Amino acid sequence: MFAAETSAATTATFSTPGAYLFQLIADDGTMSVDDLVAVFVHPEWPPRGRPIRIEAEHMLLEFHAVKDAPFASAGKYVRKFTAMTTTPTTLYTRLQLPAGNYDVVGGYFDENDGRARAELELARGDFLGEHKRLLRQEWTYDQDLAGSEPSEQTAARKHLGENVPLQPGDAMRITTLADKNEWPTVDYIEFIPKE
Repeated sequence: MFAAETSAATTATFSTPGAYLFQLIADDGTMSVDDLVAVFVHPEWPPRGRPIRIEAEHMLLEFHAVKDAPFASAGKYVRKFTAMTTTPTTLYTRLQLPAGNYDVVGGYFDENDGRARAELELARGDFLGEHKRLLRQEWTYDQDLAGSEPSEQTAARKHLGENVPLQPGDAMRITTLADKNEWPTVDYIEFIPKE
């Protein structure tokens, strides 16, 4: 992973896309300091002008599990833990999209056993500090599609934003909340470049 683990200046390589958390520690025997650093590795983007998908399993997940499924985009989706019914939980990433305006679409699975909710936020800056909101869109899992589990029959797409101005480094956060037996799922967020 690191070219020189004990060096103050080094490089890191990653074999698969995803969110990586590192605790970095510097210690000279007398004093020490540490910091937690998040690194977001995205796959190579398609040719310019084509839609770009951010797979949910490549995001930093808070109380969500990655599930294998042949019917999901890239063969995986994420689902909120069942024990976290009344607590909102999040998925987070930093975007490295080419600068431009995008329509935004969400892919998820909408079951027939509740009305779970989700909210997508896009911002310039960090959500914990000063930031400029670019998009905030909520949706409810209320289509009651044919089934109580994620499947081809419960796959859904939702238009979440239009002509959103984005640049490299913008932040994306998805907050989910379960309802009854419907545990929110997220498959992907797709960014469609505007000409």
